[in-house]
Amino acid sequence: MSENIVVEPNDNITVETPIIDNQIPAENPVENPVENPVENPVENPVENPVENPAENPVENPAENPVENPVENPVDNQTPIDNQNPVENQNPIDNQNPVDNQTSIDNQNPVDNQTSIDNQNPVDNQIPVVINNNDNQTIIYNTIKQVLFININMHSKNMNAIVKYKDISLTTIGSPDQLSQYDLSAFDCVYSPGLVFDISAYPNTRFIFGPHVSVFPEYSFMNYLKDQSNAIYVQPSQWAADVWSQRPESNQVPISVLPFGVDTDRFTETQTLGQRENVFVYYKKRDPNELQSVLYRLEQRGITYRVFSYDDRYDEADYLAYIQTCKYGIWVGEHESQGFALQEALSCNVPLLVWNVTSMSQEYGSGYCYIPASTIGYWDGCCGEFFTDFAEFDAKLDCLLFRINMTVSERETFEFWGYKPRQFILDNLSIDACSRKFAGIISSFANDIVNVKC
Repeated sequence: MSENIVVEPNDNITVETPIIDNQIPAENPVENPVENPVENPVENPVENPVENPAENPVENPAENPVENPVENPVDNQTPIDNQNPVENQNPIDNQNPVDNQTSIDNQNPVDNQTSIDNQNPVDNQIPVVINNNDNQTIIYNTIKQVLFININMHSKNMNAIVKYKDISLTTIGSPDQLSQYDLSAFDCVYSPGLVFDISAYPNTRFIFGPHVSVFPEYSFMNYLKDQSNAIYVQPSQWAADVWSQRPESNQVPISVLPFGVDTDRFTETQTLGQRENVFVYYKKRDPNELQSVLYRLEQRGITYRVFSYDDRYDEADYLAYIQTCKYGIWVGEHESQGFALQEALSCNVPLLVWNVTSMSQEYGSGYCYIPASTIGYWDGCCGEFFTDFAEFDAKLDCLLFRINMTVSERETFEFWGYKPRQFILDNLSIDACSRKFAGIISSFANDIVNVKC
């Protein structure tokens, strides 16, 4: 199990907050008390880089960038009222879990540990900062060891988690394989798509979700009731609130854990001034709402291109086009995370979002009023949003004014400029979400120290 090195008040260590994609500096070299210029200094045989260059085991088909199952409850769920919880898992992306897991049934568990298990923990200290009102929780962790049960993992989430530098994954395909491992060697067991009986493992920490189902059910949440060693995660606060307020899960700790956006792939290739195009993104909203937006754009003489989630657009085509856009307009349903939207922001494209306030606004869903949002992660630097179409013209005018400012105006009114990519880098990049994952594990383990800042 990895150890935590707590920063004491008298330690001569400077911590910059917030930490944005920074790694802890290299360890201080030990001075050699005996200088000998003649002898060849011996290299350290235990050098071990912090990076974890794991290749992504799951290729995400470009033509079908499926969002998180909480976002698409109708398309991605099956009736589950009276089913066995094991059978009642929502297949994400129609993937076969066996295709996406490391096959280790007949292997020695020791052989399946990633190479980071044998690293010197001093070389792998990771700074984690958790904000909590006026307090900041600051810890220094070694890389977290996670036993990962790869069942129903969303492909985008998988693409992110295998790149995290703050955790080391050992992958299995079923809870039945837990008995093959010394669980005390792991900081936690992570099962994104299956909740099961953990009563036999009182000393092991478990993290479940977010791919088990759209809404909690007694059939599987009862496994976690009154268990102090388990939490369930949702990608955004509004989705976590929905679960926290339902009777099936209100006695289980629900935490917020987003997954990293691939900012290397989804990046800016042209400056804002060089871009001329406009795109409209449409996903599971009343078709009349889309037509209202398109009609208004045509009245203004604005040309555009529509990308429809329902038509299963090609992701490579989507990426290539939005990199030529000065802005985008979003007419979409609720999103528990919203990768496609965040990937547009990562390309430094400001957005005008017609935000939802309820899951019932998903076209054809039949949901009652359940508070929700299209933009679970958002800041003023990302663009503009509205909830009532009567605001559309005013919000579009504001967006265009801020986009079309001259260079001198941008220098004078710097706070008016949009910086959507910086928002993603700060909050939802691979490195940022890697630190969040490590922080969740540490916080859950009750091995952190609050430092008043």
